Amino acid sequence: ARADVGEGDMLPPGAKQEDRIRKGLEAWNKLPEKLTSEDKDKEWDNAIGFLRRTYGLNDDMKYLTRGLKGAKKQEAQDLIENFRKKVKSSDKPVKAKDYDTFMGLHKEIAAYLAQFQTFLLDAEDLEAGEFEDIS
Repeated sequence: ARADVGEGDMLPPGAKQEDRIRKGLEAWNKLPEKLTSEDKDKEWDNAIGFLRRTYGLNDDMKYLTRGLKGAKKQEAQDLIENFRKKVKSSDKPVKAKDYDTFMGLHKEIAAYLAQFQTFLLDAEDLEAGEFEDIS
């Protein structure tokens, strides 16, 4: 089997989920601008489907927490549950096109996505200024 880089080949498990979460956060951060654009009625309608796709990121998050241990794993699972609840609760303000209420939830959801990415960092054991000479 041959895989050509840039030909639409699939990322391996784990990397695929991380990529979807990263892209989901980028798209999520662009949503407020779209909801205030000239075509805002269409964007509000599109936001309902976008919420469903964002909600689906919780499956990617759950997949990635499988490798976590102890308190870190529990903290990540709690974050995922809070993320799910906030995304679900944002459905009503989106359907009502209530920008101010939605923006309060938007900020919290963006923070959950950003915080989740910190659980994936492997360098947590290194303290600032602590370097190992590998020469």
